[in-house]
Amino acid sequence: MRRTRSSVLLMIGFSWACSGEGDVRVPTDRLASEEARTHGRALFLEHCALCHGEAADGRGLRRADLSAPPRDLTDPRWRAGTDATHVFRVLRDGLPGTSMPSWRSLSDDDRWDLTTYVLSVAERGA
Repeated sequence: MRRTRSSVLLMIGFSWACSGEGDVRVPTDRLASEEARTHGRALFLEHCALCHGEAADGRGLRRADLSAPPRDLTDPRWRAGTDATHVFRVLRDGLPGTSMPSWRSLSDDDRWDLTTYVLSVAERGA
């Protein structure tokens, strides 16, 4: 009995650890909001443009100082290969081994607004 209980606890712990701090619930209404996109653009200009560029094309002023070029968020191929959950997690956690930091200083609402803007860049232009 003790062995079974330990196995169950181990499986629960493993499942939680692999989930990326719990499930990310995508607020679809926010992703469709022009207000969220506008706020996300303001956040982008404040926090991201230095590396990614004001036009989100990866040509920010700091790009030369980074270990790898920043992502060109205007590239439709990039947009086709990503989704809201991935962008949100990158904003929350950063990308280990790259210059992309986590933005834990932002609230979840701010990260979703920033996600809304970032996803829209390749679709509608910066």
